[in-house]
Amino acid sequence: QDARTWKNKGYPVSIVYPIEGTMLNVDGIALVENAHPHPKSKKLVHYLTSRSVQQRLVAEFDAKSIRKDVSEQSDQSIENLKNIPLIPKSKLPDIPHHKFLYMIQ
Repeated sequence: QDARTWKNKGYPVSIVYPIEGTMLNVDGIALVENAHPHPKSKKLVHYLTSRSVQQRLVAEFDAKSIRKDVSEQSDQSIENLKNIPLIPKSKLPDIPHHKFLYMIQ
């Protein structure tokens, strides 16, 4: 997101993806079973995953939509998600989050 912002402002920035692969940062939304949900929880999930909201996220924030019926940005500097080399989950370290945080300090 930041690189695209600077590129769109005219700075000489290029967006590249390592051929070895990159991690995919996935945002999520879920309802937790047996968590005494608010009566409007399901409505919120339906709203956030609706076509209109997903289109707005793509248009305003260059986000990649979770919906297949929402087109990606036509900006040529943004690679199509299917063309971005990803590191397979099997290659990522399988360590608890607290140990990872300790390692990077």
